[in-house]
Amino acid sequence: MNFIDNHKLCVAPMMQYTDMHDRYLLRLISKHAFLYTEMVTTNSLVFGDAYHQLNYNNEEHPVAIQFGGYEIKDLVECSKKAEKLGFDEINLNVGCPSDRVQKGKFGAILMLEPNHVANILSSIQDEVSIPVSIKCRLGVDDKDSYEYFSEFVNTIFESGIKNFIIHARKGYLKGLSPRQNRSIPPLKYDYVYRIKKEIPNINIIINGGIKNTIDGLEHLNHVDGIMLGREAYDNPMILLDLENKITWILDWEIAHFGDPLEDLACALSPIWSWTEHSRPAYLIDRDDALEIWKNTSGLTLNPKDLEWWELFSCVKGLAIWISAGNEFNTFKNPDPINLFSAWLPFDLRCYWWWRPADGRAGAGRSQPQRRARARSRVGICVCVCVCVCV
Repeated sequence: MNFIDNHKLCVAPMMQYTDMHDRYLLRLISKHAFLYTEMVTTNSLVFGDAYHQLNYNNEEHPVAIQFGGYEIKDLVECSKKAEKLGFDEINLNVGCPSDRVQKGKFGAILMLEPNHVANILSSIQDEVSIPVSIKCRLGVDDKDSYEYFSEFVNTIFESGIKNFIIHARKGYLKGLSPRQNRSIPPLKYDYVYRIKKEIPNINIIINGGIKNTIDGLEHLNHVDGIMLGREAYDNPMILLDLENKITWILDWEIAHFGDPLEDLACALSPIWSWTEHSRPAYLIDRDDALEIWKNTSGLTLNPKDLEWWELFSCVKGLAIWISAGNEFNTFKNPDPINLFSAWLPFDLRCYWWWRPADGRAGAGRSQPQRRARARSRVGICVCVCVCVCV
């Protein structure tokens, strides 16, 4: 999976918040959110031997470690250690404005040294095989114009770094506390949107002021992913709400129950044979296909069980394809294939459940009985899909 695909939803690194226990809780709530550790300073590892700060639960994956530091050698050494421990990404903190961090010459003050930041990140990237990213702001103090921000990003990008997490505020190095720096400087989302348009190949995760699902989803129309900070700690269930809205169509496509009849039922679906329903995928007769399956698997085929899985295949397919039609209808995805996908499978599947039994279970029923049963099945499919998709 590439960087964009698994960074649609992220939880920000937060000191004294996103420790290994909080991250474990967040993973229980969200299966897919990309998690970040608290910032770990290189000095605490190189000189303090505090490697316990790198502890994490295996269940946390995907999880990134965020480092704070200035010396390239130390950052490279710590990054290599983190990769060996199994972290999924290395992130450099170029956004923390605290006085203590500034004394170490790292955090937001590095916004004033773009060339050094570029050297740090490119040096790390040369030594590890996992993704490397930067978390920065729009600028600091009077260095807050779009031109300065754009020049900073381009300098990093030209060094070979494509992954940016951008807190859409500038930082004040003097006069505001770290807490005030999270709320007083105004948000300028337009800066982030604009840089994404100017450098389409850059991967941008936006951070700052995201407090509800609607705002989060709106950002995804402009950038590659969203990162929640304090809101994810104060209201962790927002992750579940956002994740469901971002991934629910994908989940329908990959959801499986593990019954061997599920794949068989999908293969026998009329969508693969169109008008010749007795020959799955136009290859062989249905009865021959079932015989091959039984001989190969060594399993006994119960027609009633297969019939249930064929109905399930219809419901699942309708949910996916009606969702595609809804994407087209609401202008979220204008690709005409979405409209075609919504109409054709529904028409074929309904026809399949309506048609004469052709030797299948229930062939002894009268035509009115079969049609009544077919209407019932189609009704179930439609009702379930309406509940799922609307």
